[in-house]
Amino acid sequence: MSGKYRIGLVLFALLGLGASIAALYVHYRLMVDPSYSSFCDVSATVSCQQVLESSYGRVLGIPVALENISAPFVIPGAMSEPEFFARLVERTGCSMLLDVTNVLVDSRNHGFDARARVREYPLAAVRQVHLAGGVRDHDGRWIDSHSEPVAAESYALLGELAGSPLQAIVVERDNKLGTLAELVAEALQAEAACR
Repeated sequence: MSGKYRIGLVLFALLGLGASIAALYVHYRLMVDPSYSSFCDVSATVSCQQVLESSYGRVLGIPVALENISAPFVIPGAMSEPEFFARLVERTGCSMLLDVTNVLVDSRNHGFDARARVREYPLAAVRQVHLAGGVRDHDGRWIDSHSEPVAAESYALLGELAGSPLQAIVVERDNKLGTLAELVAEALQAEAACR
């Protein structure tokens, strides 16, 4: 791969990242302040707000599902992540992908009750759930590494979504895959935990 090609790829990746961050910022500002006028609301025809709140907030007719993150630090401010998602769902009608392992990792690292936190999310909008295993780093912080079997606590959090309109439960494993029998067992345990 040539150097120019690599530079082009990096530039396009950065452009995509910048556009994603800008869209997230506009979503957030619109939820906090409905009178907010985005920097990209140029006219009635060219308007980020109109796009983000329209049916174009869907891909191939499928509502865009936004995923909660595992945060290495607490983001200061008055709005919690579950409140952010609740407002976003209310304003846009988007679906949610709830990564219960991210909630577990954050609860371990930041000292809150993971079950109570899961209940704060807009569970009626959750269409997909992710589970994974994690490890502690050299500083003792938990990381959602996708390299270990799913923790019992993650399955317990999945149980909080019983009755939600889930369309998929995904067990994420990117490293140290184990045997097919072990992976199938994790998938079956996930299915049973959500009944």
